[in-house]
Amino acid sequence: MTYEAVVVRHGQTPANAEERFADKQESQKDELSDLGIQQCKALRERFKREGRFFRHYFHGPLTRQLQSAHLMFPTQQYDWEVICDLDEKQTPPQFAGRLGSEVEAEMPGILARWHRCELNPPGGETQAEFMHRVWKFMESELKPACLTGPTIIITSAWVINAMIAHPKALAIPPRNWFNLRISNTSITTLKLLENGDWQALSIGDTNHLRALA
Repeated sequence: MTYEAVVVRHGQTPANAEERFADKQESQKDELSDLGIQQCKALRERFKREGRFFRHYFHGPLTRQLQSAHLMFPTQQYDWEVICDLDEKQTPPQFAGRLGSEVEAEMPGILARWHRCELNPPGGETQAEFMHRVWKFMESELKPACLTGPTIIITSAWVINAMIAHPKALAIPPRNWFNLRISNTSITTLKLLENGDWQALSIGDTNHLRALA
């Protein structure tokens, strides 16, 4: 028997609201916005209504991921495991802390090419490096967990894109990843199949956010 993995993007941060690239020097301090806190609480109430139970709890190393995890599951009974491979994709230094519009004005067309994984500006994490670490987590940590119980993961949008695009899931080419719209606190559910493949049961589910619209 195998179980589902529920993958959730962290709540909104001020940088998300401004469409600003995270600065790695500041990203550990990038806490949730007021709306991000409300989003996490709305998802917590949804999990309660649906009677969700998880055996394994993973989140990435960033403050926004940890804060989201503890807002969604506020009691001390949950044993969260921090996974460095669930960190966000490391953006190039020339993007860090800047609005997307500023980067585009200075270097026209570079964001579209970067989102399509057609180039890796110096200093950032290459697409190959990023895919390797996310898919390594899926093989070494997530698969064993899903063999023993339902699992929840709190991470960032690019990580979720990579998980959905795994060769044994939807096998989406990297150039098309940006077409996957993964909103803050959205739910993506992956089911581990008996043959070791992954089935995407839902992608980017935000039904719990309707009351906040």
